[in-house]
Amino acid sequence: MSTPTTRIAAGKGAGKVSAAADPGKEIKDVKDAKGKKGKTKKKKSKKKLIIIGVVVLVLLGGGYKMMAKKPAKVGPPVKGVVVAMEATTLNLTDGHFLKLKLGLQTIEGKVTAAADGTTSSLDTSEAADIAVSEFTNRSVASLSTDEARAKVKADLLKKLQKAYPDKLMGVYFIEFVMQ
Repeated sequence: MSTPTTRIAAGKGAGKVSAAADPGKEIKDVKDAKGKKGKTKKKKSKKKLIIIGVVVLVLLGGGYKMMAKKPAKVGPPVKGVVVAMEATTLNLTDGHFLKLKLGLQTIEGKVTAAADGTTSSLDTSEAADIAVSEFTNRSVASLSTDEARAKVKADLLKKLQKAYPDKLMGVYFIEFVMQ
């Protein structure tokens, strides 16, 4: 038969197990003790992992929300400098003339101008070309009423805004003399 041996089980509360006890039960008891400890450790570690995961997600979400750029509130554009163009004389139909001087109302921060207002960073060559195309060969009658001038001004502004995107918000007739 076998000689009596002593086994030492690892873990808390485990002590010497005598050989007199049933060997199958002895191993089972050790496994049960380890199993219970293992299960409690697994439960605690799973809980800790879940809690840590939730905390990390909350912190990451909060950090993202803080760091994400908030869209700037878009309001109506603010008036910038008015760039005065040189006066030009245009031919109308039936031998008449139109002396036209335009002022281009810019959006603040888009165009810079000198303190005296004579120079700006806006090249008005294209604006002059658009104005010449818009007014040349019109009749005096087509420009003589306020409504007609307002319509032509609105059409001119649309064309100028297309030529100068995000720079202009208005156009003024500084001089408008028909002869």
